[in-house]
Order: sequence, then structure tokens, then C-alpha cells
Amino acid sequence: MATRKPIFLRIDGLSAELGQPVRLIRTWMSERVIPFTKPGRRTILFQLDKVLEALAKFEVKAVGQGLDKKNKSTNAVVRTTAVEE
Repeated sequence: MATRKPIFLRIDGLSAELGQPVRLIRTWMSERVIPFTKPGRRTILFQLDKVLEALAKFEVKAVGQGLDKKNKSTNAVVRTTAVEE
């Protein structure tokens, strides 16, 4: 079974691949949102599959996609008021 070699991209290649500006990618780096490798003093490399995996963690599901299949309800908090007698 052959394993695929990871695809390494420089910051400009990652920017083109994601369609995002280089400045945003640098912000993600400083906030440790995406993983990167720095093999030299100036060289920064990214593995595309790991970056996409890291960004997927921040995906927000649309309304109705997070329903529990068993009881078709979300885990919403229901507020009740106490009635004083």
C-alpha cells in the first residue's frame, strides 16, 4: 500500500489555494489557528491537508444540521420561570 507524501506549500501558495490574503494567514499563524513548519530562519511551510483539517474545526453548522437523529431536538437550554404562590 503506497502512502501519499504530504504536499508542502509556502505562504503565497497557501494563500492562492485558500483564496485568502497572506496577511490573514499570518494572523492565523500568530494565533496558532493553523499548523506550520519553520525549517529555516525565513522559510515557512504548510501541509495543505493539516491546514484544512484545522480550519474545519472552526466551521459553524447551519441551523438544523446539528439535530439529534433520535429525538430530533437540539441541546437548547429551556428557560422556565418559577411561579410563586
